[in-house]
Amino acid sequence: MIACASVTGRCEMTKQVFAEGTSLDSDLETFRDDLRKASELVVRLYGGLERARVTPAKSRMEIASLFDEPLPEEPQPMEGILA
Repeated sequence: MIACASVTGRCEMTKQVFAEGTSLDSDLETFRDDLRKASELVVRLYGGLERARVTPAKSRMEIASLFDEPLPEEPQPMEGILA
């Protein structure tokens, strides 16, 4: 998270900590591994854009229904997000 002080105009990185001590930060090696997996996924998907459909949904209502769910209450593993 980037926190900015309005009086000084200075911004600095801070750790994000949520209820019950959970954190969105991970150790450096896990962070590197997650970035590598994400970049490999993006490159693979980018390479197949010409022949890929965005979704099998056909109407605006069908597409909107794909996003009609609440955000998770608990942190989710990166593998599930990238799957």
